[in-house]
Amino acid sequence: MAADVEKFYNYVTGYSKPRNLNKISISPVNLRKTLNQNIDKEISNAKKGKHAEIWAKMNSLVDSQIIDKFYEASSVGVKVSLFVRGVCCLRPGIKNKSENIIVKSIIGRFLEHSRIYCFANGKLMPNRNATVYISSADLMPRNLDRRVELLVPIENQTVHEQVLDQIMMANYLDTNQSWELYPNGNYQKN
Repeated sequence: MAADVEKFYNYVTGYSKPRNLNKISISPVNLRKTLNQNIDKEISNAKKGKHAEIWAKMNSLVDSQIIDKFYEASSVGVKVSLFVRGVCCLRPGIKNKSENIIVKSIIGRFLEHSRIYCFANGKLMPNRNATVYISSADLMPRNLDRRVELLVPIENQTVHEQVLDQIMMANYLDTNQSWELYPNGNYQKN
């Protein structure tokens, strides 16, 4: 990971475009590709009859390519739970398109900026084999295609467990401060 960080700093200082990254993904270089590969893996798991699930937390979801990927995943049975604080252009709950997607907006006392992307890898969530990333990138074209953003895997087991079991599970279970998005585009308090 340290070698990737070195490549990242060379990139932002203008010395060279990063190549052969081992762990970290950088936009606009390969962050979108990494997310797509993880979504495709969940789609493949669903088609093989394995458990397939995605949990994602962000401030905004407006990128049409990623939205189409989530629709594709939902249509083959991937369960997608999205926690989008602000703007969300995806419509959940549409039969044969997004019926396996839920979108919640959790508005609390504190402004949160965490972006977390979790992929089940064939097992029920939360699980120790899930692929978990933290990121600076919201799912917006400007973040994925024009800005320099990072997507970093969580490999430390203690942190992995905390992110999944505490942060993401709290978002998943919240009924106190969350609003659910319905197919008609309206939010309703849980």
